Amino acid sequence: MRNKAIYKIIFEDGDIFNGGKSIKDSKWLVIPNKPIIRLEYFVSDGEGIILENFESYLCYVAANALVSNKIGNCPACNKKGKISKKIIKYSNNTTSDELIARCTKCNWVGKINELVSHVVSTDDKYIYIMGLKNGMVTSYRVSLIGKDGKDKYKTGDITKRVILLGKEDNGRPTNRSFWKRGIK
Repeated sequence: MRNKAIYKIIFEDGDIFNGGKSIKDSKWLVIPNKPIIRLEYFVSDGEGIILENFESYLCYVAANALVSNKIGNCPACNKKGKISKKIIKYSNNTTSDELIARCTKCNWVGKINELVSHVVSTDDKYIYIMGLKNGMVTSYRVSLIGKDGKDKYKTGDITKRVILLGKEDNGRPTNRSFWKRGIK
């Protein structure tokens, strides 16, 4: 599991809010209701998207179709493997499930967080990071999966668009209640 927040928000008053540690628990809906001056979204280690001085901000994960469940690259041979489940039984008769990574190329076995690249579940395809200014939405779309036969983008590819408000979600408006207040 990732040890760092996936995004950081800096408010107009100087306070900082760190988002969740995964896209499954982003903490977007619990951001305090006060003006945001800067959003820093960390796409991967050392890389990110920064939006600053927007009127409103929005981040969400979207899936357009069922996607591949391949895991990241093996740290031993750099090939793709499979996710399997390890069931641990303790001496006090309790059990726990743990997802482990298993490389089918070199037989390396380890924990999911040891993989070289990001692990994505089967239902997430893109992260959208948006800022609104003067009726125009600056939208960054980050691809979470590799080419799946229907998509020309690779994992980590970023597409930037500037579009009219109301057309930002594949030609449809997004739910305005999920947008967070920026500065005017």
